[in-house]
Order: sequence, then C-alpha cells, then structure tokens
Amino acid sequence: MDDETKKTLVNSRKKILDYTDEVRVIKCDPHQSPMVRSRFLKTMMREYIEGDFLYVDGDTLWVNPINKEDFSADIMGVPDGHVEFEKFIYHDYHLSLVKKLGFTPPSNFFINGGVLFLRDTPVVHEFMKSWNEHWNISCEKGCYTDQQSLNHVNYLNNNIIKLMPHSYNVQIVFTIRYLLNAKLIHYFGTGLYENEDELCFELQKKSFWSHVKENANIMSLFEDVVTKPYKCFSISSIKLNYKSEIELKNPIYGFINTLAKSSKLHAKVLLKILNMGARLSSALFPLLSKR
Repeated sequence: MDDETKKTLVNSRKKILDYTDEVRVIKCDPHQSPMVRSRFLKTMMREYIEGDFLYVDGDTLWVNPINKEDFSADIMGVPDGHVEFEKFIYHDYHLSLVKKLGFTPPSNFFINGGVLFLRDTPVVHEFMKSWNEHWNISCEKGCYTDQQSLNHVNYLNNNIIKLMPHSYNVQIVFTIRYLLNAKLIHYFGTGLYENEDELCFELQKKSFWSHVKENANIMSLFEDVVTKPYKCFSISSIKLNYKSEIELKNPIYGFINTLAKSSKLHAKVLLKILNMGARLSSALFPLLSKR
C-alpha cells in the first residue's frame, strides 16, 4: 500500500492489518489522490513483488480456491464484460477514450485489469514498465484509469495477454453466466455507491463499507460474506440481457428515471403527462402504422 494510506490505518481501521500475511509500504506523492496512487502502485507492482502472483482489485471477493494449472502463460486476464470488444456494452466509450489518448484500440478483447496473472519473467517486467510509462502518458492527458494503457501495451506486444478462465474474474454487473463456478466475484465498487436500492450486491453499497470502517470487529461483519458470498445478492436482483442494457442507456429513459426518483411536484406532474402521452401513443401507433 502507499504510505499515505498507511497513515489512515488507525484505531479500528488498523485491525485489518491483523488479517494480512505481509504489508509493504511504498512511498508515493502525497499530493496525488488515493485513486492515482493506487494506479501508480498497480502499474509498478511487478517491481515490488518477487515471484509469480495473481493480482486482484479491492472490489473482488474470493469464492473458491484457485487451480495453479489454470495459469499457463506469462500474463493472463479476462475480457471486460466477458465478450469481444466489438460486442462490449461500453465499446463506444472506450474506443473514444483510447483514440483521444492516441492509443490503439484492441482487435479482439479489451482486457479487464481487475484480475491479472503475472509471472516473474523478463518479458513481464518489460511489459509492466511499458504499462507504467503509457499510464503516465494517459495521466498527462487527463485520464487516470489504467485499462486504456494496459490494452494499448498489450497491442504493442502482439496481444501477449492470454485469456484465463472467466471464473477468475466474474463481472456480475455484466453477466451471471460464470457465477456458478466462480473463483472470484468482481462486483465493481467504483461509481456504484449512489442509489443503493438499485444495487444487487451488498458489497457495492457505501453503507456496508461505512459500517466496516466504524466497527473494530471486522471479521464478524465478513463472516457471512466470506463463507456464503452468494447471500450478498439482493433477493430482488435481476440481470438484463444485452439488448435491454443498450435500451436503458437511452437518454429518454434516463430522463424518465430521474423524474420517477424525484420528490418534487413539478417532476411528478411532468411524469404523469408523459405517462398519458405514452398511453395515447401506444393506442394511436397501430392505427397510424396501417396507413
């Protein structure tokens, strides 16, 4: 961890150190945000750790033991969204950002950086050095996330990142296809804290982590999470298909959703007018279509 984060592990928060085998503290620029410091450590981690290792993001949850035979290449990962880049729901967003940064978009998969297997070999050290260099280029252009630079460096190295079983990075916000045999659940904590009633996984909620920070008995809170991770799903949770997800990104849906959540009188009136208009349109559309 970075030295600034280490300073915050006081009182009940330092209890987490009792559940670690080893802690390495790396000096970072104190003026950088926690997010930037974490990406710096992530792109530099090969220099600080000896031996082969499996890197996992903080917003992941172990479900089943790993099998060392699953790791057959120098660098391995899982595609973002578990699909080819062309089929990825955030394809347009990433493509635009990659081009803005002057990077090359992937020809096959956009690798998710949440779970990566890294061998301790010269080629991996060179890859990671290049990743850090291109991440710094990305930062200079205002993009502090790391996957754009990761995938660009993968392109520069002839797609050296090979695919590991999808079960090692089950991205539940995209699919439940691999959930049954999951090794690691990746629930994506970043940016998912608002409107907690809409979240399907307990660990996505800010209220859960606030409770963890305030409670010294950390393991009592995690007992059910670790031993029965599937109970972290809300009873009412559902998974939409790809077509539905695309439709829900329509600005019209976003506007209606905003009105529905608002307690303001004008929002309720406007929503009622829209509902009346929708019913009228549904009734008239079949008649107009016949003309």
